[in-house]
Amino acid sequence: MYQHLCFPLCGCRSSFKRHIYLGRKQVNPGKEEAVENVRNLVMADYSYWTLSYAISLQGAQKLLNAEPLSKMLPVDEFLPIMYDKHPNENYMSHFPNRNLQAFSTRPLLVQPCHFAGDPEWVSDTETSTLWDDDSVRTDWRGSHKTLKGAAPPEMLSAAYKDEL
Repeated sequence: MYQHLCFPLCGCRSSFKRHIYLGRKQVNPGKEEAVENVRNLVMADYSYWTLSYAISLQGAQKLLNAEPLSKMLPVDEFLPIMYDKHPNENYMSHFPNRNLQAFSTRPLLVQPCHFAGDPEWVSDTETSTLWDDDSVRTDWRGSHKTLKGAAPPEMLSAAYKDEL
């Protein structure tokens, strides 16, 4: 599928540095322009909820060359920085080479099965604390933080494993 979507972008199957969102939260969908002569593909603007994406080997290498682990930030922040669409200039200043080409399928091919507030919604990020302090329970809805020295909590429904 990746090559099927990207073939019209480069005119050949040669190396290219591209990233394609398959599932995400569109922050400014009105700003996204359709890619000329490519059905169901748009130029990605700032996005969040990195649910699913495809990336070329060269695109992955470009991300690794930015040394993201030495700067430690979530992928939801890192990817838009690398294609120069992040609203926070301070974050972007740490990554000078921001020329990854980013696209998105339209319509999106992947959606979350539960949203915040739904009865079976579980998140390890939405309500977590900033720092991982094992001496304090976090407010994770639907799950529990294992405290040091304590027995792990019972496993939640097997359905949750598929979501995570």
